[in-house]
Amino acid sequence: MKVHAIKDDIYNADIYVIPKCTPDDLIRFFKRRYKYDYEHDATYGAFHYQLSEPDKGWTHHFLIFDEFENSPSGIGQFNHELLHLVSSIMRIRCLKHIEETEEAYAYYMGYLTERILEKIC
Repeated sequence: MKVHAIKDDIYNADIYVIPKCTPDDLIRFFKRRYKYDYEHDATYGAFHYQLSEPDKGWTHHFLIFDEFENSPSGIGQFNHELLHLVSSIMRIRCLKHIEETEEAYAYYMGYLTERILEKIC
């Protein structure tokens, strides 16, 4: 299982992408890296996952795929999960998705799309 760290020069969020994994891979990864007992929900083939320890001042965001597919349906799934990730980061930055912040959301989604797809395609 490969974990790609994504450099975020806009909001300095800690973002990681896992383009291919199994539930067992994730259980081992979160246990080893975070001492966290991850429980997998097999309902989805891709999802945004967030772990945080506010007392220690960190939040890590993950885009996780059973297997990322560079196809029209795979990119659709990617965009869906990316919106969840962007929304989560923007909420942390206190930017609600309203008309006045729509451009910030759109710009950030485009920016992260380029950063992430450069790593996984």
